[in-house]
Amino acid sequence: MQGYIYPAIFYKDNDDGVYRVYFPDIELATEGKVMEEAFLWAKEFLKAYFVQVQKYGFEYNEPSEYEVVRAKTPNESTVMLIDAVVTKKDLKK
Repeated sequence: MQGYIYPAIFYKDNDDGVYRVYFPDIELATEGKVMEEAFLWAKEFLKAYFVQVQKYGFEYNEPSEYEVVRAKTPNESTVMLIDAVVTKKDLKK
């Protein structure tokens, strides 16, 4: 079992009201109609990303420190730490 924690930037798109999520360290993005949905998709996408990393030995960027990402992010956005755990069962799928 391997765990990962990465900062993600959440913001509401004023054009369509959708919540966007961006992981700056791994250039991964998703969205949701409400903040809770965006959060759940972020967790799912992060896990799926690291399942592929482990299965195929891809290189990836280490996570930035939360404070560094927060300092670079506009005040109207929210920065959260998102975690993902990849198990042996996930790798067999």
